[in-house]
Amino acid sequence: MFSIIIPLYNKAEYIVETIKSVLNQSFTDFEVIIVDDASTDGSLHLAEKIKDSRIRIFTKANEGVSAARNFGISKATRPILAFLDADDKWEPDYLKIVLQMIKTYPDAGIFATGYYMNNKEKTFLNHIPHFPQMGIIDYFKYSYRHGMSICITSAVCVKRSIALEMPMFRKGIKRGEDIDVWLRVCLKYPMVFYNEPLMAYRTDTPNSLSVNYTNALEEFPYHEWFSHATNNKYYRKYVVTTIYLFAKNAFLAKDYGTCYNNLIQIHNVEPMVKCHKRITLIFFSFFMNLLHRKKLKSCDSFTS
Repeated sequence: MFSIIIPLYNKAEYIVETIKSVLNQSFTDFEVIIVDDASTDGSLHLAEKIKDSRIRIFTKANEGVSAARNFGISKATRPILAFLDADDKWEPDYLKIVLQMIKTYPDAGIFATGYYMNNKEKTFLNHIPHFPQMGIIDYFKYSYRHGMSICITSAVCVKRSIALEMPMFRKGIKRGEDIDVWLRVCLKYPMVFYNEPLMAYRTDTPNSLSVNYTNALEEFPYHEWFSHATNNKYYRKYVVTTIYLFAKNAFLAKDYGTCYNNLIQIHNVEPMVKCHKRITLIFFSFFMNLLHRKKLKSCDSFTS
């Protein structure tokens, strides 16, 4: 039923626990496809020590998480693709619940569940108030209200037939490559959401697949989303919110030019008079960028 795709890169401390969370599933009709992306810390050796006929391990040259996931998709043989990062883990009934979602809503194309941060308190990160335990969800509406994508990769399953009809994860991107896929799928197919946490998400691991902002070249170019056609009234609001969050992260990383350029890209999409925080950020990023350029010019003059 399920092809579970686990991209692996230097997760020796976590990979065994992650694999065990799959093997301990109450629903057992699945294959596990582990794609080692040229790990150097013994992760591959630890994965190979776990013996189970349902596990298939592949090794490839290091190209990043998108290429690893796409490679895993190419090796999948089951009708449903389940994604799990090598430092996350599932609750024992995760696959059982997803199967229930599929049987209840067979025409949907993508299935997502709630998740919690992997700490002692098990903080539920994407709970939706007043939403039923399970149902069809407007991905753009609730992602906009959530302030970011309501989905996270390790708590998402997609029909394999969909992955064969459209491009999946863009290579060379370290942030946003996953939510680009969910967005494009949800433009064509209904999403089902289970409003309970069934996945534990680690936020503080080395070499995390959900890395902090580094530079604009490693972030998905979200402005491309404006080219998609849809009648969903929340779509553009969600796109604007995502770009604003990216710009804010760039500002916090002192990449003021990227922050300013992205804010300018969206300033005509939504009335700025209602967005005081965004206006403030535009002014700050503009002046900080000017200041940064003056400093660089002064340094160049001094060294020359």
